[in-house]
Amino acid sequence: MRFRASPLAVSAMLLLSLVFPLGAQDLKIITEELPPAAYHDATGAARGWAIDIVTELERRVGEGAKIEFFPWARAYEMAKETPGVLIFTMLRTKERENLFDWVGPISRAHVVLLGRADTAARVHGLAEARLLRVGTVNQDAKEAMARQLGFENLESATNIETNYKKLAARRIDAMIASSMFWEQQVKNLGLDAGQFAEILPLSEDAISYLAFSKGTDAKIVAAWSRAFEELRSDGTMARIYATWGLSRLP
Repeated sequence: MRFRASPLAVSAMLLLSLVFPLGAQDLKIITEELPPAAYHDATGAARGWAIDIVTELERRVGEGAKIEFFPWARAYEMAKETPGVLIFTMLRTKERENLFDWVGPISRAHVVLLGRADTAARVHGLAEARLLRVGTVNQDAKEAMARQLGFENLESATNIETNYKKLAARRIDAMIASSMFWEQQVKNLGLDAGQFAEILPLSEDAISYLAFSKGTDAKIVAAWSRAFEELRSDGTMARIYATWGLSRLP
């Protein structure tokens, strides 16, 4: 006997195929604790200017994935190895260029060597700075940048907050940081920003993006890219930046 689906059943299947596309790829969205870009507030809610940007993009593309937080090294390996992962914010470097599909940019900042004020006052130039014990974050692009600049005495941590605390306690002499965000990050930890100072610049332009793992559905990446361009052009991105006291749009 040959089976025939009723018109009602066919309509139902078509409707389901529109709401739940066959073979649709689930997207996993991940980041790290990196205030003021992305962090948990006292209530446990995810906050930050990058969180606001990604949440608004999710709304525009119809994505409902929860943003998950991991130590950077774990998040980076996950995004490098697993299709269907969006990681943010990530510096776009020559070494990473072909490892991900990129949407953005979402921020632009200078990378600096940050130390205590008394250290900054006595260190003059790159040669002297290379002698310092410098804190970095494992698998962070700025760690690779420090190595390329000849820094050898590096101490890698799982997150940047650990480095601020070590610097305040004089367990390291300096650390790699962003000129755009370090003061706010220090204040969020309850530390006195006045005890820190930039020793020297390491990079003029550090540009961060949303990065999609290879193997992510091209239609997903394209939809996010279109939504991002709309976010920039309609002024929403500028408004999010202004809400967080930021002014240097990428």
